[in-house]
Amino acid sequence: MKIKLLIIALLFICKSSIAQKVDSIYAKGNCEHCKERIEGVVSKLNGVKKVEWKTEINKVICEYDPTLIDNDQIQKTIAAVGHDTKKYRADNKVYKNLPACCKYDRDQVSSNSAIQTFEFAIEGMTCAEGCAKGIEMNIYKQKGVKYCEVNYDTKKAKVIYDSNKVNNTQIINWVEGFKPSKEEAPHYKVIH
Repeated sequence: MKIKLLIIALLFICKSSIAQKVDSIYAKGNCEHCKERIEGVVSKLNGVKKVEWKTEINKVICEYDPTLIDNDQIQKTIAAVGHDTKKYRADNKVYKNLPACCKYDRDQVSSNSAIQTFEFAIEGMTCAEGCAKGIEMNIYKQKGVKYCEVNYDTKKAKVIYDSNKVNNTQIINWVEGFKPSKEEAPHYKVIH
């Protein structure tokens, strides 16, 4: 019996150590407030074991379980609270609401930096024409939207928009509030 328990314990320890991954993620910021914000939001993510943001080099050292979360999700979370990463740029409105001490020098994206891209998944679509095309056309007709594509097969959407006129919350509301003509109530959920 003791041998069985020892084997189970060893298997659990081996599985736990194999499943861990450590990444170094570029994330811009300036001060201790940035450090608290970045470490605070990342440490709350399911699957994150340890996180430390190194102010002097703008790097987040993150240990996590890749079966529960990935580098991409961590970068999106950091950008969502106002800190640019290598892959994701924080929304301009979120960045502008950071305290003055946290406003870092942002890298130039292009001469037209108000243009943003929002990619997300949609749950609840049951058909290509009524659901996917309907959602796509509903978003496309909104002021400030430059491009919209909703793919029924992958259940994913991509919206390119002018952030001076539109924001991600509005896009989510348009998707989740869309009601096909023969349906009684909306039933879509945005996952991002």
